[in-house]
Amino acid sequence: MRFFFLSCFILLGFFGCKSASGPEESLREYIDYAVSGNATKDGFMERSTASLLTALERMDQGDFDDYAKEMAHVDKKRMKINNKNCQEEKCFITYTISYDGKSNEKSVYSIEVRKIAELHQIDEEWKLASINNVKSHYDGTSEITDEDFARENSGLTPDEAQSLREK
Repeated sequence: MRFFFLSCFILLGFFGCKSASGPEESLREYIDYAVSGNATKDGFMERSTASLLTALERMDQGDFDDYAKEMAHVDKKRMKINNKNCQEEKCFITYTISYDGKSNEKSVYSIEVRKIAELHQIDEEWKLASINNVKSHYDGTSEITDEDFARENSGLTPDEAQSLREK
């Protein structure tokens, strides 16, 4: 009889309650979702708050579809947490993400980007409030075209990318 109650208690511990994930886990889940190929605007909005949520709400569906299509082709190789500074309901995480950039379905360069994510705890859930790039490093295995450079530095046209590279 004791064994039965002990077994029930252990099973309830495993299945009975869902533990709240911390800010690091929420950030990892957000990035995994972004590169999953199944990302939707609503899915991102559920995981976001503050200025990131506002930006998503204002984003045109066509622009989001372009972004999601691009992210679906990213093969996340590695994510490393460099630093974490958390208070009760706010957390800043500096992390580095490494992946391969592709052109015409072949890997032409590897990218390492250091970012700072701000997360807020809302109703026991950590949500992304903002993400800022700190430093980017591109290591080309073949020539990086202006279109590739423009795509990686979102918002630039290939002509603007060319003029930046010439400086």
